[in-house]
Amino acid sequence: HKFPKELEAFQDWVARKVVKAPHSTLRDTAVGDLGWPAMKVRQEHAMLRYWGKILAMPQERLPKKMYNEMMEQRRPLQSSWCSSVRRIAFKWDLGSVWESQQLPPGWNGDRWRDFLIGVAKKRATEVWHNSIAENDRRIARNYASWLHTADASHMEMAEYLRFAGIEDEG
Repeated sequence: HKFPKELEAFQDWVARKVVKAPHSTLRDTAVGDLGWPAMKVRQEHAMLRYWGKILAMPQERLPKKMYNEMMEQRRPLQSSWCSSVRRIAFKWDLGSVWESQQLPPGWNGDRWRDFLIGVAKKRATEVWHNSIAENDRRIARNYASWLHTADASHMEMAEYLRFAGIEDEG
């Protein structure tokens, strides 16, 4: 499941406008300053939330029956919603939940949701760190320096800019 790049580009554009960052700002830095997860992380989070709801459903519910049928036919290894959830579950360190096909004992929908929010924040931070590491640090430095000039003096140096080795020069 590929998330439309246009939506991510729009999120980046809005983030730059909100923080009044220059156009040359690294794509993920303005989004990161606002604390917004990347659209891909949001999509994966939504899929895992729904998967948790399916796992918690009674066996007689139609979505649960459909899911069980797909799992019995071993379609998760093919290109399907289940295979995407499997890939995401392992990427988010939820392989044990995938293997057992059960939420941990005592976990209702709220506990699963709250757990996933924490994991999503961690995942979003990893995505930002990787983006900074993979992209031109000059652009990140440009943004860090802008934080201390324009009307952004109230903003603190973002943690992921420190991660990239760009120190607070203000």
